Amino acid sequence: MTQRVVAVGQRLLWAERMGSPDLPTALLLAGAAMQAITWEPCFVEPILHSGRSVIRFDWRDIGLSSWVRFQDLPYSIDDLASDCLAVLDAFDVEIADLVGFSMGGCVAQLVALSAPERVRSLTLLSPGFASKIKADRGELGHKLLALLAEPNPDDQEAQVRRQVEQWRLLCGGAFHFEPTEWEDRARSWLERGQNLSCPHLRLGPEVFGVDRSEQLCRLAVRTQIFHGDDDPMFPLAHGLAIAQAVPQATISIYAGRGHDLHLDREVAESVIHGISSPST
Repeated sequence: MTQRVVAVGQRLLWAERMGSPDLPTALLLAGAAMQAITWEPCFVEPILHSGRSVIRFDWRDIGLSSWVRFQDLPYSIDDLASDCLAVLDAFDVEIADLVGFSMGGCVAQLVALSAPERVRSLTLLSPGFASKIKADRGELGHKLLALLAEPNPDDQEAQVRRQVEQWRLLCGGAFHFEPTEWEDRARSWLERGQNLSCPHLRLGPEVFGVDRSEQLCRLAVRTQIFHGDDDPMFPLAHGLAIAQAVPQATISIYAGRGHDLHLDREVAESVIHGISSPST
């Protein structure tokens, strides 16, 4: 395992590579305000065992990457896409399989649009459609947005409870939710560096207010989409829109599943089967 700090302008990004640098690389892109460690062994290990190395990193303003007040150093969603390329450059990777969850799936689409020569394949888990779309989140989604809009609690145990409730809403009805497991996760995130004021969500209008449909319709990168039909953050309409826009994209739909597919070893196994062969 190799860890690096990647300088991007005035910011530093924490990144690590697992596996041999001689192997094809999968770059894992986490969701908004999610640290690299939210890519857990259940998902990472099958990819490593498939004959690839894995790179994961903390987005700016989260985890072990530098935190800067957004007002002092604002950035765009395109800057996050540029960060992905900077991380690949730091590890001397010319082309990678991109695996993006949630916001990471949006950013992965932007990377493929701006630098298709750097992307061997796209895998999008519970992604947002990086273009204009209207999708009703339903009652559960509105509860989630209301929770996200509440002030951050000061007490650590209250912060843990807030994180657990957030993920209880995010996970679909078919997910076996164990509160104690999520409490452990939340504590580990907070201890490592969970920025409760992380500004990623404010980038949403940049993503969903721009019409990139024509560009996506010309995207020639092999693309596979995995989406739950009970997702309150990015309803299934997002995944279907990507599948319709991107030529020859495939979509796998999980009944009763929400915003939790990055925690499923079986999904990881399916991801591997769809990623282009390491020999290509």
